[in-house]
Amino acid sequence: MFSTRLSVRAGLDLRNRYEPKGGFNAVTLKIRLPDGGIYGQNGKLDYISPTVATNTDTITVRGVVPNPLLPGVLPNSPAPRELFDGEFVTVLIEGVEPITVLAIPRAVVLSDQQGDYVYVVDAQNKAQRRPIQLGQSTPSTAVVSAGLKEGELVISEGLQRVRPGETVSPSPATPPPPISPEVGRGCRERHALRRAEGDTMISAVFVDRPRLAVVIAIVITIAGLLALTRIPVAQFPDIVPPQTVVSATFPGASAAVVEASIAQPIEAQVVGVDKMIYMKSTSGNDGSYSLTVSFVLGSDPDINTNAVNNRVQTAVAQLLRKSSWRG
Repeated sequence: MFSTRLSVRAGLDLRNRYEPKGGFNAVTLKIRLPDGGIYGQNGKLDYISPTVATNTDTITVRGVVPNPLLPGVLPNSPAPRELFDGEFVTVLIEGVEPITVLAIPRAVVLSDQQGDYVYVVDAQNKAQRRPIQLGQSTPSTAVVSAGLKEGELVISEGLQRVRPGETVSPSPATPPPPISPEVGRGCRERHALRRAEGDTMISAVFVDRPRLAVVIAIVITIAGLLALTRIPVAQFPDIVPPQTVVSATFPGASAAVVEASIAQPIEAQVVGVDKMIYMKSTSGNDGSYSLTVSFVLGSDPDINTNAVNNRVQTAVAQLLRKSSWRG
């Protein structure tokens, strides 16, 4: 006798499925031993707890499995039976009668905000979107509980290029070639070929050949890194406009005095100089003054400096004698 925990969803599914067929008698228990083998004796359920564990959302079930003495082993010898207390095993719950389900490859099932769907081929060989509902599935196989019928054609390859209403050429699914575990690790399984008629998209070449796409991407990256070391940086176009800076000091003057005595006369002369875009000035309480004149891109910095200097010299006569110039 043993007990184990079963999810509530699985328990309800078992009840709804086997209650009309005899309840406990319609379910068989099998045990997978630690070495992966199946225990030779089948068991039966005999009790299901009415309490649900709130922390795990599971219920406790109990079953009885025969555990006879091993042939040729005395009862008092160590481990006279194949099952012993504390042994770690896996319990499998199977129905006496097999259940037929509609299954498709898991890779053909797509999902969006509206739910799961697949692309099917209608009588006119056109791809149509079909919403489906999934039952208990495995990572490789999807069990469809609603939305598909037996015999319908499901598009299983080239899904990136399929659009609703697009004409396709259906063909039988090609089984994957036998590949050894060492070589086949990471290989993509191909189930069927569904190519759109007249498909001339360049991306299809790289979708079907991922290794080619990776190699080309690596080559382009290496070529870009090599070219980066040979680009003539001196030929890059100017992105910052050329500037000319004028600075002056008026010892002991406040910012307001500098503004009235130095900034206004100079800016009145400099404004409007040839090819000027804008100018910016700052006056400080330490008697400092700075004027930055920006010119259009492509203008000669030397000519711009001379033009500003000529305007500043015109304003020098209007300045106080105590001011000293720099720049």
